[in-house]
Amino acid sequence: MAPPDPTSGRPDALAFVLLLTVLSLPFYVLGATVGADLLPGVPVSALMAACPAIAALVLAERRSKGGAVRLLARLTDGALVRPFAWWAAISLLPLAVVLPPGGPEFAALAPASLLLLLALTAGFLLPAAAEELGWTGWLQSALQVQGGWILAGLIGGLARAIWHLIPWAQGGRDAPWIAGQCAFTIAARLILSFLYARAGPSVAAAALFHAAVNGAVFWLPAVGGVYDPWAAAAAATAACVLLPLGRRALTK
Repeated sequence: MAPPDPTSGRPDALAFVLLLTVLSLPFYVLGATVGADLLPGVPVSALMAACPAIAALVLAERRSKGGAVRLLARLTDGALVRPFAWWAAISLLPLAVVLPPGGPEFAALAPASLLLLLALTAGFLLPAAAEELGWTGWLQSALQVQGGWILAGLIGGLARAIWHLIPWAQGGRDAPWIAGQCAFTIAARLILSFLYARAGPSVAAAALFHAAVNGAVFWLPAVGGVYDPWAAAAAATAACVLLPLGRRALTK
């Protein structure tokens, strides 16, 4: 069953992608002009994280008066009534997916390092919420109505990967890394698409998953690990197969 539409009309996927592209262009130019990074491998063009929310809010308000407010409300829909198993899965799955096979020696799995992981995740939560308000709150709703959660995940993941190509290149990533990250982005979007469609729509959960992935990636070097996008893509793909089997557990 499709999630409730926050805008009193079917969201327009193509309009979202086009408006997002236009809004992102100045950030691509800024990233090409300014050489400094916000974080290692993260160029200033990453500030375009605000653009999905802006595009979705503009389209929602244009669709119906008060649509932007109703869309913003999706950030907290169901957040307080989710069972513990739901939040545990959302919080731990990104770490399981991102950790490299055979991982580093996590002598660092001490309270201090776990606090660092929590701090990184919290730091990424706001930009993740801005992205997911658009990618999940708007685009997922549009694509899921039209073709189900698998198609929504594939198309949404591909669109998001293409949107990131320029910032990844500006961050000094080589072609194999970018290809692996594209694969991971699509697989991760499939995970979010399944959770959103089958375990109950929640933009808050999508934002937490997104922030936890970013937090884990930047936490790895602090505990002696190296992020491998191809390994993460393989793990996320496996999760895409296994998660539907565990749907009943997630919804209890």
